[in-house]
Amino acid sequence: MANKKSEDYEYTIIHRNVKCPRIELGIKQLILILPTDLKKEKDFLQKHTQWIEQKKNIIAIATAQVEGRGVHMYRTFNELKYAVFS
Repeated sequence: MANKKSEDYEYTIIHRNVKCPRIELGIKQLILILPTDLKKEKDFLQKHTQWIEQKKNIIAIATAQVEGRGVHMYRTFNELKYAVFS
């Protein structure tokens, strides 16, 4: 596992015995899960830059929307069912 920085991102690389590379994007971290034989992560990042930016924007919007909202811990079971299934 290696922590690296590109011009736009700080990311962690994990090399595993997988066929297809994966990108895991969380609120504050970007993880690249790459096959053991793939060494050019910069090319992989450059190819998927637009997708990463779209997902980062979605996460930022969702985070801004829920900021300041609290969790209501004192709901009845029926109120919880209504909130979850409606």
